Amino acid sequence: MKRVKFETLTDTVKDLQEQHRNFKFRAFGLIGILIIAVIAIIVKKYYVSFGLLVAAVAYHLFYLRPFEKQYISNVNEANILFTVGRFLGTEEVKNKGTEHLTRKELEEAQLVPVLQREDGVSFYESVHGEYHGMKVTVSDVVISEDFKLKDNGTKGRNRVFQNCGCWTHIELPKDTGFNFRLFEDNAVPTVMQQKFYEEQNNLNKIPSGDVGLAGNYYLYVGSCDKAVGDTDEDNADNKNNAIEDETTLIKSEKMPPEKFIVRYEDLDKYTPGNTAVSVRGNVMDVYIRSRFLAMAVSTSAAPTEKSITFDPYPELKMILELTGILS
Repeated sequence: MKRVKFETLTDTVKDLQEQHRNFKFRAFGLIGILIIAVIAIIVKKYYVSFGLLVAAVAYHLFYLRPFEKQYISNVNEANILFTVGRFLGTEEVKNKGTEHLTRKELEEAQLVPVLQREDGVSFYESVHGEYHGMKVTVSDVVISEDFKLKDNGTKGRNRVFQNCGCWTHIELPKDTGFNFRLFEDNAVPTVMQQKFYEEQNNLNKIPSGDVGLAGNYYLYVGSCDKAVGDTDEDNADNKNNAIEDETTLIKSEKMPPEKFIVRYEDLDKYTPGNTAVSVRGNVMDVYIRSRFLAMAVSTSAAPTEKSITFDPYPELKMILELTGILS
């Protein structure tokens, strides 16, 4: 199958509709083979029917299914390009991750545990671009995590859990002066969450009620550099100057701003997924479990301009609003 060129929306939709017609034609071919196989069984041509059933399986595995997978990939790529991609000013969508978001960035975010194995993280549909001077990467991810399942008082058995969702990595133009992790209870299963955060010695657990959060939320705050005499408001701007002027820096813990908390709650209520946010200086990571860039594609109906321009990830705009509160 030829790949879509994605030159204009109209041409892209026409190409995808042509691919949809080809897929339907191939699907009818499979149905035809199965109908003949049923007729062969009725007339007791069992060897013929068996051969036809084998042919149908081969037809599906090597002819129909690969075409279907490529068609779905093309539809998703077009949808992401004409929505999130255009919003971030990029013309490229990758389906196996990007060099701008790797395992290293996920581990540094300290949001979810990552299995220490080569296949601990898998990246899928990804897009990288810029928005108002910020470098933004959005990617579907599957993060493998291990835990022990207690079994009748024994030491327990090792189990692997796959945490799937959409990860947004943002590099801000300047240091925010904040260092915290804020997440909803279900973003990370409790049994893994407790063990993971007990091992993060640089973070202190703060009651979520202290920042006005009601419900099953968790907040961990770490220290950040602060020039002596600075207030929280001017800390981010003056920290770099303090380093240049050899001014004394102290460690300080800053709570997320009230406006940030309010907007985060709006995001958490809006999205059907479970949210987790990590802010570290000039970097913010947002993980939404069970939320994806790649939408479910139905092969029963041909794509249209309306379906291709349907935003698969409206949460991105809300996430970028959060960065504006911090900067």
